[in-house]
Amino acid sequence: MELVASAVRRVAAELRVGALHRMLGATGKTNVQGERVQRLDRYANAAFLESLAEGGLVAQVVSEEMDVPAQLAAHGQWTLLFDPLDGSSNLDSGAAVGSIFAVRGPQAAALGPGRDQRIAGYALYGPATLLVLASPGEGARLFALDPSTGEFVVVHERLRMPATGPVVAANAAHAATWSAADRAFMGRALSAPASTLRYSGALVADFHRILLEGGVYMYPGDDAHAEGKLRLLYEAAPLALVAEEAGGAAKAGDQAVMAIVPTSVHQRVPLVVGSRDVVAGYPG
Repeated sequence: MELVASAVRRVAAELRVGALHRMLGATGKTNVQGERVQRLDRYANAAFLESLAEGGLVAQVVSEEMDVPAQLAAHGQWTLLFDPLDGSSNLDSGAAVGSIFAVRGPQAAALGPGRDQRIAGYALYGPATLLVLASPGEGARLFALDPSTGEFVVVHERLRMPATGPVVAANAAHAATWSAADRAFMGRALSAPASTLRYSGALVADFHRILLEGGVYMYPGDDAHAEGKLRLLYEAAPLALVAEEAGGAAKAGDQAVMAIVPTSVHQRVPLVVGSRDVVAGYPG
């Protein structure tokens, strides 16, 4: 985790001065996902690769920004999967972005279900640099980066997501392309007392709000992407582990996210994640 923390520190530092270094804006290229690559996407991916290559602990890495896994230390113990800069389309407008990651065992475990994750979590880069970590049976913890020392300090030792809550995070502009069941679910969530629609375009930022305040994040399949758009291994499954360890839940259609056995490293899934009682009402 110190290697991951090192990468997060580097990304946080570059985000603070990205405009000065002319690092904002797109590169003109697209990644394996068919998405526009931002200059800071490329920097963050390199920061993770370079940090994880230290110490000979990591055998293999899977990244949103790379077509195929990269092999690092031949005798490394761990596989790391990550989205180096989630929500990077927010960069030019100065909005929050994040990094999502998961730690798994030997290389073969990369294509196991989410329950094979040893540790998962995310970094949120905003007014403060926050780091959330979860491991099976150990709960979820929140750290904040102290800029005066460069160390991550524990803020919450045991995070608990409210069983229900007011926040609904969804790209409502796409609702017309969802199934009738998905539209009805969002309608019910928004009709709850004190409900509020919040969607930032950065999965990490939206999920973090729900982790603290309760509610639901949903990115269902649509007419053009029946399989969903979020990546299972380095977006949905890591956040599902955090949610479950904090008392929440996560579904991909009618399946628990943590139970899905992936068929490829860039597999996409629909995602509904958040407060336990809210997600329980999702029809799948």
